[in-house]
Amino acid sequence: AEYLFQAALARELPARKSFGVLVSVPFSIPHFWLELMVGASWHAIDPHLIRMLALRGLVDQQAWPPHRTLGGAAWRLADRDLPLAEHNGVEIPCSMPTKPC
Repeated sequence: AEYLFQAALARELPARKSFGVLVSVPFSIPHFWLELMVGASWHAIDPHLIRMLALRGLVDQQAWPPHRTLGGAAWRLADRDLPLAEHNGVEIPCSMPTKPC
């Protein structure tokens, strides 16, 4: 995400770093990605993640080319890392069980 953010800035593209939850079954996890402004809305992109999923056969390569947006799979919470769970001020690593709709 940082590399793509810097590349977008160098090309004067409207971009922002995003941190949030990558919503997936069976577990949703914390994740970083890049967002680009297209028209009047932000679009989540992560070509490395999509390519990795396609190479492992977890998504169809034809339906998920690396330049595709993450769409609703990315739930933005902030522009920086933040703990999703804490106990007595200590971050607790977590993932969230996710059921298909």
